[in-house]
Amino acid sequence: MRTRQWTPVLKHFDRHSDYQDCLQVIWRNVGASGLDVEELLLPYQRHLFRDLSDGLDEHALATLYDWWEYDLEELFRRGRMWRRDLPAKPRIRIYMERTTKGNFKCEWWPVGVDNFGGREFGDAPDWRSWHRFENRSGGWDSRPSNELIFIHDIDHALITIRGLKRSPRPVETLDHVLLQGIAGLVGQLKARLERHFEVVMLRDLFLIWTPEEWSWHGEDRMAKWEIDDPSKRQNEAEVAELASVKERLGFTETHFEELWAACAQKKRSGPAPAPRNVSTKVAKALREQGFSHITSGDTDRLRFLIDKHRHGGLRRGKSAEVIAFPERD
Repeated sequence: MRTRQWTPVLKHFDRHSDYQDCLQVIWRNVGASGLDVEELLLPYQRHLFRDLSDGLDEHALATLYDWWEYDLEELFRRGRMWRRDLPAKPRIRIYMERTTKGNFKCEWWPVGVDNFGGREFGDAPDWRSWHRFENRSGGWDSRPSNELIFIHDIDHALITIRGLKRSPRPVETLDHVLLQGIAGLVGQLKARLERHFEVVMLRDLFLIWTPEEWSWHGEDRMAKWEIDDPSKRQNEAEVAELASVKERLGFTETHFEELWAACAQKKRSGPAPAPRNVSTKVAKALREQGFSHITSGDTDRLRFLIDKHRHGGLRRGKSAEVIAFPERD
């Protein structure tokens, strides 16, 4: 069916719109246009909207809560920090990706196993046994047993965001809404899981919006929609923060290290000063040198960054976890 020309209205859509808000924006445009979904949306938008409306795969999500599959003895042994009579939260990994066919998928599996259920080195998994089935039911076209979200045709919408279309049609502005809807759905998933599980995000969504002024009733536009390793992004941000010490704080990293070494020297009698006390002394010494804005929080943060990125911590730009996945659409 050929899509008619219609200029969508994105009133009440902005960068804070959640999953349900985005669905409502689409339906409001359907109602205002006098068209149905098949007439208003482009073919790839129909696929994307249908999958987005289906939301989370509740069947796959439900298997996460099969408590009889947990290693309850280990969870109670580990316990909660503030309540030893409560079991620890089971640890899980979340991985999402844009497939080679231009689709979006999100899967989970326990910490301590690979994505097929094989044991890894390190901590034991919090499941006594866990397996990933390529097809959760008898049908060859059924989805994997651990797949929480699957959405078709996001690549077409990403082309709109990147501004690569020569003559974009008005209806393609809804791509911003659909992609924000996916981000909202992922946010909803994380909120549900983090209450009951210790979640490790191997990949996450990162959105950048246009810098123009916006309002709660404006028409925000998305500039970037990316899937990336959050630990890598954090490391890159920390390295950039460390590189800007002179610009931000007024003194060099070398000056800080020399001052720290002087304040950390052990006196002839008594124990060596604790790092916390050293940090306070360094902050005081810097203020006496004219850096009046420096607090012990600043020196604590700088000490952490130097130890992590200069003294054998994670190497710059290196991800905390590297995992290979088979391609499946």
